[in-house]
Amino acid sequence: TTDNPNLKTLIPHHHRVTPPPGSTTVAEVRAALDALGINVPITNQALGQVYEFSK
Repeated sequence: TTDNPNLKTLIPHHHRVTPPPGSTTVAEVRAALDALGINVPITNQALGQVYEFSK
């Protein structure tokens, strides 16, 4: 588990910048979480797109 019952989605903030070569990708993080049995969605947001969040 994540020890955070309120964690519903991962939003990689580094997408706001150009990641340097060799940076961890969303696919790599997804694979690591899957291997640990952690089922938390990860958004792969598009630059410039507005996202609205609600509870």
